[in-house]
Amino acid sequence: MSWIETAKITTKEIKEKREVTLVVHEAEALAQTIDCEKSELSEKRSTHITEATRLYQKQGWIQIFSGYLNQSVYFVKNKSTRVPDSSIPKYTKEETEALRGLTLDELKTLHEAKVIFKGEIH
Repeated sequence: MSWIETAKITTKEIKEKREVTLVVHEAEALAQTIDCEKSELSEKRSTHITEATRLYQKQGWIQIFSGYLNQSVYFVKNKSTRVPDSSIPKYTKEETEALRGLTLDELKTLHEAKVIFKGEIH
């Protein structure tokens, strides 16, 4: 093999390694970006939870949108707590604790019954 062929093969190998290296660097940069976004989301979520806790302690209720139920609900300190919109269902701490461990279908069924009969969950 002549030195020209060796140089061509070596140049080709260097270019291939460079491309692989660039792909690795891009992947690492993307992973760092995703980690930063997750960190920012965690910080925002933490801020929202802190604010929600403060409001709950101050006014005795907090309104949230439930993705599971596809509607807004109030979390209230007790069943006598007044809320701005009485058409939105209220859940006490005791009610939410009674719902732990249920399947999504069971939660939806109990929620619908609570709304229809304007009842409480025990």
